Amino acid sequence: MLLKEIFEIISKMNKSEKSFFKRYCKLYSNNLNTRNYLVIYEETYKQVKTGVFDEERLMKVIKRKIDPKHFSNAKQYLHQQLLNSLLTYHKNSDPYLKISNMIQANIILHKKGLFMMGMRILGKAKKEAIATENLPHQLAVIDITSQMINMRDPDFHVDLRKEAQLANKQYDELNEVYIFYNKCVGLFMSEFALHPKDNRIKELYENDLINRVSESSTNKAKAYIFCARSILAMMLGKFEEVIAYEEKVINVHKENQLLEILMVKSHQHILTAAIQRKDEATYLAYKTLFLQLELSKYVWSTAFLKKVELSYCRVFNKREEGLALVAQLKDQYFAKPLEDITPNESLVTIYLICFLCQIGEYQATLDWILFWYDTPYTSLYGKRRLVVKVMELITHIELGNSLLVPSLNNALKRDIQKQFEPEAFEKLLFSFFYKMDGSFTDKEQLQAFYQTTNDNFLAIDLRQHHHFWFQLFDFKQYFQNKL
Repeated sequence: MLLKEIFEIISKMNKSEKSFFKRYCKLYSNNLNTRNYLVIYEETYKQVKTGVFDEERLMKVIKRKIDPKHFSNAKQYLHQQLLNSLLTYHKNSDPYLKISNMIQANIILHKKGLFMMGMRILGKAKKEAIATENLPHQLAVIDITSQMINMRDPDFHVDLRKEAQLANKQYDELNEVYIFYNKCVGLFMSEFALHPKDNRIKELYENDLINRVSESSTNKAKAYIFCARSILAMMLGKFEEVIAYEEKVINVHKENQLLEILMVKSHQHILTAAIQRKDEATYLAYKTLFLQLELSKYVWSTAFLKKVELSYCRVFNKREEGLALVAQLKDQYFAKPLEDITPNESLVTIYLICFLCQIGEYQATLDWILFWYDTPYTSLYGKRRLVVKVMELITHIELGNSLLVPSLNNALKRDIQKQFEPEAFEKLLFSFFYKMDGSFTDKEQLQAFYQTTNDNFLAIDLRQHHHFWFQLFDFKQYFQNKL
């Protein structure tokens, strides 16, 4: 397990962090090659460059180079040194680490009798905490200051108490806002999209926190509320509102540089909303901005943007671009043992299936559906799993496997009824698949059925239905293409 963690840490380190680690090690030894922990580092790094962790093979190589009785200690020491070097490397670049180091420096100086020097550093820590709205550290600094300042100065302590009261109030509000934000995120992760009449979304919209945050609130609290409102709008398919709220989050960050991770989420949501609104200009503009801001270090090469790229290629008919991404993912995913497929990779596969089905690559769609069913996390994506089942039915119809359609249609009905009461659109799907069992022998009758299905689809007010179907697949285009 520890070797796996070492592999993962090294694989996430950039070039300068690796270089710093080597320099950091020199502080502890002038003879790097004889250090057992560096042998483990070098051999693990060789596997990192291949992208594949093989513990059994790694152990065989290491045991040929170091005494097995020293292996356990060397492994633990390497793990600790990697963490220590990263902490040292980032001690001034991360505001939280920077303030923590200043607080620790003050405590050490105070113990050495260098009181004024320590208080000066503590003052800097307080300014940094206020500037970054780091309320826990701000309260810690106030508490330490209160203990160190001479009790004969009552006015100073009155001011400290007032400052502590305000910081505590803001901290309590921020925690409350953060809990509300996480409720929205949790519902979004589990449900993806909600019916407009769902009581759960109504309850969140009626929470007084949405309107209680005021000018005296921290910028972090405001940003989390804007992001929460964006998520609620996303679940209801109100994509114009999503973009409006996320732009407010971005503006808060631009003015205060407080929540880079929310900036990442805001760009994610705007990219998703722009695709759903079929606003290619906004999508491309924010994708470019995202790269310019170097926020892509969080997600650009990970699952989210692969999912977004597949949606973009599907909605804007970027067939060749999408197929190139599919080929890349095939090389990556199919080479893995199925049990190593992550939840995010399982989610990406759903969007890949919808893309392939939309462009008519039905055999490839079926191959990926069968692959997806064998992955470990299919049960996580309730509504999106329903979409995969519909893609499976469409694929078998288009490939002429009509004998499978009735049983798959019945399974789809059961799965939908477990999650919600079928409405007009779901009933239309059932009817369509029921008729597509291969019983049509007359082409004119078949075309008449396609026309009726298309007319019935266009008559449905999709805004009052479960809109998750239409975020993943263009049913209108599919039905029209059948005519």
